[in-house]
Amino acid sequence: MNDAMLKKVCLLTENKSKIEGLKSVYTRDEIAAAQAGTTNAYSVALAVLLTEREQIYAMPDA
Repeated sequence: MNDAMLKKVCLLTENKSKIEGLKSVYTRDEIAAAQAGTTNAYSVALAVLLTEREQIYAMPDA
């Protein structure tokens, strides 16, 4: 595994941890509302992290 791939794996792992960590910051009601389509603080934070994840996936592997 080259350095670029290792960095990508580390960034994706960190991103996943941040996404999972949102569950400890926001209430079940906030999460459920966001899943139902309501825009709230949870949905905004999740969108930011999902955008970050897409940027990580787009990084070159070499």
